[in-house]
Amino acid sequence: MKEQAATRTGTGHGFHASRLPLFDQIAQGFLNTLFSHEASSDAPECLSYLDGKVKIDGATYTRRLVVLAIEDLKQQIDAPLSLRSEARELMKLLRLDPIPELKLYRDLATAILRIDAALHLSRISKSAWQPVYH
Repeated sequence: MKEQAATRTGTGHGFHASRLPLFDQIAQGFLNTLFSHEASSDAPECLSYLDGKVKIDGATYTRRLVVLAIEDLKQQIDAPLSLRSEARELMKLLRLDPIPELKLYRDLATAILRIDAALHLSRISKSAWQPVYH
């Protein structure tokens, strides 16, 4: 499904290699937003960050679609150490065990999507008064 969505929106195989700097910006923005709201229990900015829009070659896409395209990356490209460390630290704070190695870009993209999903589930569980298991 992710492959179909990425291909349908023009983010096929050529997208990956040339868009890593954009992904780096998105990942850094997402992590910075979360760290800046760490003390706050209500962080609506964090919950909608990946739904924000970016322009790529004149077309508009959500940040989430860029992250999904990187998650589908077939090439094994190492992610920057700073992003890997920040994502690992945030996963520890959120107690998202087990924490993967986070060596490759696609691992980092998966971690970002997992963090986002955990935040959304936590918000839902607070309103429904049910525990959430990650």
